[in-house]
Amino acid sequence: GLHKELDIKEGDVIYSPVGCPKCGGKGKKGRIGAYEVMAMTPALRKVILNNGSTEDIREFNLKSYLNDVIMSLEPKLKEKPIDVKITCPDDIQLKSFPGVFAQIITNFVINSIVHGFREKETGKININAEKNNGELTIQYIDNGKGIPEDVLAKVFDPFFTTNKQLGTGLGMHIVYNLLTQKLKGSIVVESEVEKGVNFT
Repeated sequence: GLHKELDIKEGDVIYSPVGCPKCGGKGKKGRIGAYEVMAMTPALRKVILNNGSTEDIREFNLKSYLNDVIMSLEPKLKEKPIDVKITCPDDIQLKSFPGVFAQIITNFVINSIVHGFREKETGKININAEKNNGELTIQYIDNGKGIPEDVLAKVFDPFFTTNKQLGTGLGMHIVYNLLTQKLKGSIVVESEVEKGVNFT
């Protein structure tokens, strides 16, 4: 998957995960778009390499790590005024896969830039995290153009995209797989046109 590749280039053939329920148990392939290559900034590579690959499990502070990931994405966030606010208790310590968290947040942010804010001059992103009774909940919210109702049900489908010139439609599919298979969690999306998105 994209989260494992650190030397990909535009035009490379990439595969969605084999065994993924969204693929019907069969891997699918497609060619990576230019913007998806650019999303893997040198700073993000450094964050993932310094904290292990998406396969490595270790203990880390969630708020500190989220800040590191967002800082690594600053080259993309500076292309237009985009304000990112992280709301997370200082004391949330996790023993999990930090590389997975980095890939998920990165895919959300790039999705906002490519689709949500594409026709807007500015943008706002809120990342909210809380832990109750041992269960971690993270919300990713932007104030972009939103998602039409007829598209919502397809957001996590492999190779579904509303702009094939900028992406392959694998970003949200990878998020879905990482959350449901690697982290054993769940994800839902709420959105209305011109009212942004809310992933939980």
